[in-house]
Amino acid sequence: MRQRAVQPSPLEGARILPFPAPTPRGAWARRYAPTLLAIALGAVIRIGWAVSTDFPRLDGGLFYLMIRDLQLNGFRLPAFASYDGGQIPFAYPPLAFYEVGFLSSITGIPVLDFLWLQPAIVCALAVAAFAWLAHSVTSEPRVAWLSTAAFASLPGTYAWQAAGGGLTRSLGCLFAMLLLATLARYYQTYRVRYLAGAMLAGGLLLLSHTDWSLFGAHGSLALLLTLGRTRRATVASMAAGLASVLVAAVWWVPVVQQHGFEVFGAVLDGSTQVFVPGGVVVRLFIPIWGGELFPVFSAFAVFGIYHSLRRREYFAPLVLAAVFTIQIRGEHQMSAVPVALLAGLGMAEAWRRFEASRGAMSVGVLSRMPTSVLFTGFVLVGAFLGVQAPVVAGLAAALSAPQRQAMEWARESTPPESTFLVMHAQAWEPGLEWFPALSERRSVTTVPGYEWVAGAYYPRWLANREAGRCLKQDADSAQCIEEWFVRWRRPDYVFVFKEVPRPSLREDCCAVLAEELRGRSGYTPVYENDEVVIFDLRGLEASGGLMSDRLLPD
Repeated sequence: MRQRAVQPSPLEGARILPFPAPTPRGAWARRYAPTLLAIALGAVIRIGWAVSTDFPRLDGGLFYLMIRDLQLNGFRLPAFASYDGGQIPFAYPPLAFYEVGFLSSITGIPVLDFLWLQPAIVCALAVAAFAWLAHSVTSEPRVAWLSTAAFASLPGTYAWQAAGGGLTRSLGCLFAMLLLATLARYYQTYRVRYLAGAMLAGGLLLLSHTDWSLFGAHGSLALLLTLGRTRRATVASMAAGLASVLVAAVWWVPVVQQHGFEVFGAVLDGSTQVFVPGGVVVRLFIPIWGGELFPVFSAFAVFGIYHSLRRREYFAPLVLAAVFTIQIRGEHQMSAVPVALLAGLGMAEAWRRFEASRGAMSVGVLSRMPTSVLFTGFVLVGAFLGVQAPVVAGLAAALSAPQRQAMEWARESTPPESTFLVMHAQAWEPGLEWFPALSERRSVTTVPGYEWVAGAYYPRWLANREAGRCLKQDADSAQCIEEWFVRWRRPDYVFVFKEVPRPSLREDCCAVLAEELRGRSGYTPVYENDEVVIFDLRGLEASGGLMSDRLLPD
């Protein structure tokens, strides 16, 4: 009888981490209970941060109106969003808008309530998805649960994602983690269900968020280069990518039909004018990657990089390097993924060395302290310092009731074609994004959303920056504003916060500007409460300007 030739293993020559063996029922708790506790820690941090205010934190105004636009259009994609005068193509990945729109229509729960709470809930689910990824790329339970604890605690994993605009960012993070976890499982088992899961996760990722989609792409490539490295894995990965694009065709095909491929070029062009790829590469060499107040996890991540390279396990270091060289923006969020994996490895190695050296220690507190208690303490201290980090405080602002009332007054008491200069120093202040949504009036310096308008993103960002500089002056802020009018064209109203909704400036900056404007001819106060004053500028002589009428209409 003719014997069959022995075929080489598809894994031959590949550098693959050992796949975890089936866990005996009695050992399940020992293996996964710490991971579940880490997931619970992440849920408490995220949901507690969200519900401690009565309004969505930071941003989300653009998404609020886009969801309403979908509902009013019978859940067919409109050509343009009604936000800020209706100039922005409705091209943003719409999965979150459809999901919230349907649920709000069915349950009667206001859309604002979804923006307030859902991002934190999805962000907590992303911690669980990361835990699956961590257990998929390492066979050491200790490394996996410590990595999960680091991910649960790093500010970069929730400060942006649990805010109102985290409606899409949190979904992007969730599906990016699921994509990487299913790919890792497929490379280790070649089971079709994991490949199908990767195809679905990739498609949902494309339908959720553009920046996280880019992260998912280079993260998948890093997995292929480190865990795959076989012809079968390469072909399957290409199939997964193609299937993901086809799943997302329900969104991008109608967008291309209405606006052409140029709308996606506008996103890339506008973003790269402000956020240059590789422009933050210097931060790759500064070991505070997750926005921490003190680099507890980042320090362990440095130790983890050393041991990762020593073990020839290159996935996390490759992703970390890609975030700071390829990723156009969002590095604070995306870097937390490889940093958490590296921190878990670093802590686990430090744990092992500490236990090995205990016998040589003299009698003292550390020699008597259980190692698990010591490293759990590191995690809790890191979580506490993460909550206190400046990035968390800086992104925690939410509009107060008086500020929202002033925007509602603008909607009810000013002509529909009115334009406003909302005085803020940063392009992503909550007042700037929420003003067009709550007032239904045009803001001449609002930036979010204009990355989809060709040639509009950078001029608006620049106009906003120059207006913000007027607030940082010790005197003559009003004169600075008038010079801004000459360059960028005068609006109809100026909306001035007496108190800054985000701690990006000294607290008294805008109150000083308000007082300066009161004393100038042509600035008529038409609305005022404890936190906002609105000036009517229509009595001023019209000024010229450099910006086009399409971007700053009269």
